[in-house]
Amino acid sequence: TWSLIVKDDAGDDTGTLTDWTLTYNTISGVSYAWTSTPSGFTASVANPVANPTSNTTYEVIATAGGCPSAPASVSVTILTPPVAVASSNTPVCEEADLILNASGGTSYAWTGPSFSASTQNPTISGATTAATGNYTVVVTNAFGCTDEETISVTVNDKPEVSVLTQTDVTCNGGSDGAIALDVTGGTGPFLYFDGINFSFDGTFSGYVAGPISVTVTD
Repeated sequence: TWSLIVKDDAGDDTGTLTDWTLTYNTISGVSYAWTSTPSGFTASVANPVANPTSNTTYEVIATAGGCPSAPASVSVTILTPPVAVASSNTPVCEEADLILNASGGTSYAWTGPSFSASTQNPTISGATTAATGNYTVVVTNAFGCTDEETISVTVNDKPEVSVLTQTDVTCNGGSDGAIALDVTGGTGPFLYFDGINFSFDGTFSGYVAGPISVTVTD
């Protein structure tokens, strides 16, 4: 309900108001003009969405009933994101230590096959083949911005050596002892080493009586 009170300058004269008009603007009648510094962004809605890649100042002028407002502005600072860098000492042999390394942030979150850690450079001691797979580290910097990287890790099956045949020395002081070895697990080809001689097929001969130690590398 609108009430109109009319008074003249004399204060006591009377008259008749024959017509009157009320004009008003609603929020829906407001228009907006957005610009940016550096230039490149414009919008004509009240709440636009921008995707700046560098520090930017946005300015808006609202206009209602042909009357513009004073400019209003807001500055947006783009925080530098971290760059996650991940590595490991892969490949490693079964039962060896698997070492994961990361850099690029102030906090770290690792996940992998049945594994998680919140340290920067975690170690999986005595790793089994079940540790083979992908490991992802999420790196967070001081601003709370994140980045992630995934690496592939391999834990090789450890070879197991067994004696196929053994030939003992026939006479005291002789040197006709011999052995033939076999390997299960691991990944061939295999290199056998008895401390003096190398073999690719696992056979050694010319031994004197005594203990023999052979190392197998896949």
